[in-house]
Amino acid sequence: MIDCTPQLRAIRDQGHRGTCVAFAVTAAHEHARTVRRGALADDLSVELLFWRAKQLDGLAGDGTKFGAARHALRDPGQCDEARWPYQPLPVPPAGYNPPAAALEVGNLKHATMTSIGIDTVTITGALAAPRTVVGGIRLWGGFYDCESATVAPPADDVDPSALHAVCLAGIDQERGTVLVRNSWGPRWGHGGYAWLELRALDEVLLEAWVVHDDIDSECPRGVGPRLCRQGDLRC
Repeated sequence: MIDCTPQLRAIRDQGHRGTCVAFAVTAAHEHARTVRRGALADDLSVELLFWRAKQLDGLAGDGTKFGAARHALRDPGQCDEARWPYQPLPVPPAGYNPPAAALEVGNLKHATMTSIGIDTVTITGALAAPRTVVGGIRLWGGFYDCESATVAPPADDVDPSALHAVCLAGIDQERGTVLVRNSWGPRWGHGGYAWLELRALDEVLLEAWVVHDDIDSECPRGVGPRLCRQGDLRC
């Protein structure tokens, strides 16, 4: 079994906003930095990532695209949560801009994000790296209603118009399940996580991405970035 949760930060709640992409990408970014550099002092700012993604995505309403989040992750990156805390209630468009400290160069953490295949072999390989996987899924009744450690699979009720982003945080190949990290607070699933059958994931997964901590120069082994290799992680 592969379990990335020890290197993930506490479950968070997106509240009444369509910010699931920013939450899932942030969780993967935090995981990538923790694996490479050790525990983070603070959460990374979902708000800054979402703000920049909305400038890029061309969407009039709430929600954003993975491609926009990918660009925002590189430029400007993410500051610590304390420098621009998340607002769970809808933010009015007027005056929606980051505080100056959030964009100070020394406060920003950058990463790259790449698309991967949605097949089980590719996802298992990413989790084994170890890298959490950001997944875009279609929703169904059992996902909304999940109050235990296991998500009920779809029963011919997948809604093609109900799209959501999650972070895949582990896999149990013997049981044929994948561990889903959601952003609906700890009351969803079991403390914010739940196991989903791989065959159900095949039915609902639309795209998958991984985050690489390969831009910022600090190196965990004290050598130049071109020389340092930690497993197959790029330093």
